[in-house]
Amino acid sequence: MLSRSLGPGHLIAAGIGCMVGGGIFLTTSTLARQFGAPSLLAGYLVAALGCALTALCYAEFAALEPGAGSAYQYARASLGRFPAWLIGCALFLEYSFGSAAVAVLWTGNPLYAAAMVAAATLLLVLGIRVSANVNTALVFLKCGTLVLFIAWILYWATGHPAVSPLQGQSTAWRSVAGLAVFSYLGFESVSTLGLECRNPQRDIPIGVIGSLAITTLLYLAVIATYAMVPAPAGDGLLGAALATGAGPVGQLINLCVYVGLSTVLLIMMMGQSRIFFAMASDGLLPAALRQTHARTSAPTVAILVTGALVAAACLLIPLQTLYNLAVTGTLIAFTVVAAAIPLLRRREPNRPRPFRVPSIWITAPAAVIVNIVLLSNLAPTIANELAVCLAVACFLWYFARKGITV
Repeated sequence: MLSRSLGPGHLIAAGIGCMVGGGIFLTTSTLARQFGAPSLLAGYLVAALGCALTALCYAEFAALEPGAGSAYQYARASLGRFPAWLIGCALFLEYSFGSAAVAVLWTGNPLYAAAMVAAATLLLVLGIRVSANVNTALVFLKCGTLVLFIAWILYWATGHPAVSPLQGQSTAWRSVAGLAVFSYLGFESVSTLGLECRNPQRDIPIGVIGSLAITTLLYLAVIATYAMVPAPAGDGLLGAALATGAGPVGQLINLCVYVGLSTVLLIMMMGQSRIFFAMASDGLLPAALRQTHARTSAPTVAILVTGALVAAACLLIPLQTLYNLAVTGTLIAFTVVAAAIPLLRRREPNRPRPFRVPSIWITAPAAVIVNIVLLSNLAPTIANELAVCLAVACFLWYFARKGITV
């Protein structure tokens, strides 16, 4: 059995820990230089809207079906075993390939990335209490640094009015929005901790919605500062801080780049191990993956398998392919969850629901439309890789459908 030891604060910190990382410290500045600050702001707003609509659907499912399987479990409850298996494979793209992408981005080298994955694996093996407490401490550090950076730029701008070169560029917000989804990837990781929080029906919706809201405010506030900095922020927040004379703040930001990416890696690998645990509990993966350690209550085998697969992905798959497949898997899962929640509402209208999606017949279809639009901008670029992944998933289903018990 997994240990029920998490409260809403831990869950919010887990979501923030997964979302606030390289995207806010590094990627946003690169996108601002490529597309312009206005397009960047619009793209992140659209991505946040799609994620917010989807988060409401996740919150209802999580309160209704608290567990470790996230979108896999929700598809299992509403659509059946085979669709759930495919969603489980999409979640593998999201969490495992996303973890590998973060590790490679963090280190810049596959070998070092594999070493960082091994370190995260060892921390997860120590148990949910240790992992959650480490993550919460690091989240406070990096969020405090971001608030300090924003405050400094606002102070600096009052005495240095300037027009940034980032203001007058492209308006390709749709391209930005598709890429921005990777930055928000993580709020749904909270839903994989349903068996490890004390009051999941109350705490999971708080964690999902709360972490997404806080992260969105941080992203938009940081992006807005790019219009105040007189030089392209090509070196991330560090470059913006140094350009405005904030050397000490810049050094703290440099530290938080590594802190930020470490928590993203930790929470994403945690989420993947819990999904393996849920699928094994349903008999679709080997039974060993649902075993927990007698002392720490951690799903040790699932964690070790996750670490091995993520390390292999770091070594074998190019970074851009990892990134694209992770975002694609995320959007597929988002779309299915948003489409499934009205179906379950109609099928079981009288089932008690601790949290209900407001205006579900507007909210859920809107989430589906936004996610499909974002997916349409990305899927054509990786059509071949996606076809291979689908073929492998269908091949493995032949074995999974018979029930694996070894």
